[in-house]
Amino acid sequence: MRGKQIDPFLVFDDSRYDLDENYLQGLSRLKSLIQAKRRKVQSIKKKWANGQSIKISVYVTPIIGSFCSSEYHLLGQSRNGYGGLIYLPYLSDFQADESFWQSLEVDYLLSRDFSKIHYDVIR
Repeated sequence: MRGKQIDPFLVFDDSRYDLDENYLQGLSRLKSLIQAKRRKVQSIKKKWANGQSIKISVYVTPIIGSFCSSEYHLLGQSRNGYGGLIYLPYLSDFQADESFWQSLEVDYLLSRDFSKIHYDVIR
């Protein structure tokens, strides 16, 4: 919310995680909502030359609520190549957006090939 770059996987000297109980409860409710209302949109099987393999299930849960966004920190960008925005939930009454499944955007989402994402660099 302060416009600073963030990396949710790193802790800096000025990082502050003073999260109150209401926020933590809101995150727990959001996590439960995402789990309960998700829809599977694709299954991917990947196999590397070294024999390692993995099955990836891609789920979508459209959510209505308030989110903050910030630029991804340069360290994170160089670590995994992603240079977009990071969204974090803001204290809100989140709801599943069932109308999304009848919207024009759903066709775009359901026609995406999620196997093109480099899952081996996401940690």
